[in-house]
Amino acid sequence: MSTSPLWCCFCPLLLEFVITLVLALPILGMKSTAINGVAGESVVLHTGLGDKSHSILMQWKKDKNIIIQIKNKKTQVIMSQYKGRISVDEKTWSLTIYPARATDGGEYVFQKLNSAPTMSTILHVYERIVSVSVQSQVSYSPENTTCNVTLRCLVNGSVEMLSWKRDNREIPGVEGRETLTVSDSQGGVYSCTASNPVSSQTEEVLVNRCHMYVQETYTELYKFIGIGAGLVLIVMVIITLICYFRAKNKVLQDVDTVYAEIEELNYEDHQKNIMCSKSATGNTTTCYDTLQSTAVIPTGPFTLYDTVNFTRPITTKNV
Repeated sequence: MSTSPLWCCFCPLLLEFVITLVLALPILGMKSTAINGVAGESVVLHTGLGDKSHSILMQWKKDKNIIIQIKNKKTQVIMSQYKGRISVDEKTWSLTIYPARATDGGEYVFQKLNSAPTMSTILHVYERIVSVSVQSQVSYSPENTTCNVTLRCLVNGSVEMLSWKRDNREIPGVEGRETLTVSDSQGGVYSCTASNPVSSQTEEVLVNRCHMYVQETYTELYKFIGIGAGLVLIVMVIITLICYFRAKNKVLQDVDTVYAEIEELNYEDHQKNIMCSKSATGNTTTCYDTLQSTAVIPTGPFTLYDTVNFTRPITTKNV
């Protein structure tokens, strides 16, 4: 019996079509499990089969799409987004994804030709929560008598659950909220906890009662006003004292009185408003003249002066 060339070419194609069709049929009684992976790290998906025997065709599918296929012990990555990131263990046929991405999440199924129902694996990929910070902002009423504090929880990472505590007690009704408003009577230690199945982080912040903020604001204001007024007063006192002593020294320097006694009164001197008085014996007359400057002593025939040494006390000298 001879075989036509056409049948020889068509038979392999038909066999491959039948195998693909069988693998594509729904698998009844398939078990399902879920695992959590971390973005940037390695994830391993197991087949759930104890049988490690080989088969003509084996493959891993994600959301019913083939991602990798093993045919006649040759591995081929079908989906381009997995190239360079997935591999299959030749003994257990487990699938390793490295590094995992957030977009890798989904349903994975391992299928082997003529095998029992396999396991479905639901993969969830999360980013680790690196840090949590709480920012606070105070808002005052128009009268500055009350205020509210708004807390904001900032998370770096994948958040599945967000919760708030006050003094280590859960605050009901605020689950999942990024912001929390605190009234003027709700001071205390507040904490924000962000978590997902692979990590968790908590940050605390101390919130004082709002009216204390207002009191502290006015206290600081009054303090600055008092310090400023005190400094101004001290400066004014210092300037007043400096002006007083300068004026006093100027009077002492500009006014020096010279005393001289003469035996005969010159009427021309009297006409120049020189003050004269006779001595007790009546033989000597004392005349007084005021010098407005110690640098220059006036000259002239109308007045008789004695030479004055201004570095010693002023004394009366007979002429």
